[in-house]
Amino acid sequence: MSQFSSGKRVLDVPCGMGWGTSLIKNTEKLIGIDIAEDAISEANARYGNVASFEVGSMDDLGFGDETFDVVACLEGIEHVDISIGKKFLQESFRVLAKNGLLLISSPHTESGEHSGNPFHVHEYSKDELADMLEKHFSIDSVSHRKVDNLVVDYFVCRKAATS
Repeated sequence: MSQFSSGKRVLDVPCGMGWGTSLIKNTEKLIGIDIAEDAISEANARYGNVASFEVGSMDDLGFGDETFDVVACLEGIEHVDISIGKKFLQESFRVLAKNGLLLISSPHTESGEHSGNPFHVHEYSKDELADMLEKHFSIDSVSHRKVDNLVVDYFVCRKAATS
């Protein structure tokens, strides 16, 4: 994250209790949002000295157009319904400045079967997520890593000229 965020205005969503957000270094502005009020309270208590944390939803980011240079969604999109995931991508496009980056990752099994994680509403295959992303963004790079029985795909996407 930090390699893409130095000197940038960064939004991390969902941020949970803020640990991952707190690891993003050298930003101009750093904001984490999550729908869980208790998680945001904990994030502010633990990491409020390095970032701002606010209650918010992935499908309505609550910021003005072109407010951020980078939006990060690291292993978060699989926790919401597909309709919310699609709205999140639209919202990310809206809040990103020209040439802004969306950094997104999502886990899935190699077999395509659900992992069994009860908190994963929908696990996207690499191709399925790429198809959704390409409606709004150009994909600069894709990488992956294996974690236990999962493959985590990492996409670096750039705000396209039109959506």
